[in-house]
Amino acid sequence: MMQTTHLDPRIGALGNGKFYAFTQGYDKPEIVGTLHEVEQALGIAFMPLCKPLKVFDVVMHFEYPAWDEMDGIRYPSIHAASKAQANKFARREAERDGHAVGGRGRYWFIATESLVGNDDFAR
Repeated sequence: MMQTTHLDPRIGALGNGKFYAFTQGYDKPEIVGTLHEVEQALGIAFMPLCKPLKVFDVVMHFEYPAWDEMDGIRYPSIHAASKAQANKFARREAERDGHAVGGRGRYWFIATESLVGNDDFAR
């Protein structure tokens, strides 16, 4: 199959579909692998951008809540790439605020994507 993209002049193509490049000079062994692996070795590989951040509202719930914690403790407008990361950021805030005491299993976090803050953050 013919290669339709333009290769860097330092990259060569082998007949078996693999690529090679001499990254350390011609007197050192060559790097052989996929096009992406060879481009990474040369430092010219396309690196995808980070995932776009979303806005999450996180609620901390307790196993045995006090009367004022029945609905949980809210941590609104947390900017994170995923729900897990939003929960991690909220856990850090809860520890700093003094709410995360008593060990794991006594409280948990639920992150939901906020529809209100996403438009403001994207601008």
